[in-house]
Amino acid sequence: MGRRLLQRRLRKLGNTSRRLREELRILDEQHRALAEEADESGVRALVSEHPAAAAEGRQAARHVERLSARRDEILLALVRLEAEQDRLLDLLG
Repeated sequence: MGRRLLQRRLRKLGNTSRRLREELRILDEQHRALAEEADESGVRALVSEHPAAAAEGRQAARHVERLSARRDEILLALVRLEAEQDRLLDLLG
């Protein structure tokens, strides 16, 4: 693989990595806020014993689970990107 191609690929991987890290930062903020909301909804559901409050708590908990799953996907993608960057840097050096 040519040097210029390696450098171009490394730049592309760096851009993707930055984008994923920013998405991860945003997801972490959303996760914290929604986890607090889910906890509060769960408490409200226990106190009120109203079916609508229980449904709201379950919905918030599902949303937190989806955010957690997306976060895990991003972390895995970052690990793979870093491994690919290391491989390309070894080829370049």
